[in-house]
Amino acid sequence: MPKVIGLDFGTTNSAIAVATMDGTARLATFSSDGQPTAMFRSVLYFDPENLEPTGKPRAVGGPEAIARYLQAETKGRLIQSMKSHLGSALFKHTVIFNSTFTLEELIAMIIRELRVVAETQFGSLGHLSIMA
Repeated sequence: MPKVIGLDFGTTNSAIAVATMDGTARLATFSSDGQPTAMFRSVLYFDPENLEPTGKPRAVGGPEAIARYLQAETKGRLIQSMKSHLGSALFKHTVIFNSTFTLEELIAMIIRELRVVAETQFGSLGHLSIMA
């Protein structure tokens, strides 16, 4: 049955939901401090020791990002409130542990994590089209 995906990318929290043609809708849930929540914190955490095969730092997002930041012995970089910079022509990129990231790349990381969780709970989302 076809699915409609709803994505709310917020400055503080984000959420993703799936609606089917029969009229049912479900929010994806995430674990935060061992409790389920429909809100995914719009944050990224970069640990200087967690690297992609390319050598770029790998980010984790949402509740896991906050937990890793608080538990890390060597503090990495926590990025939040990315949405507040979308309207600024001044924000071109940021450098995280000698790797450059654009704002679009950072936001894409959060959206990818939301999609992975949604697909785990609802099955494949297929090819997505963006509608404003």
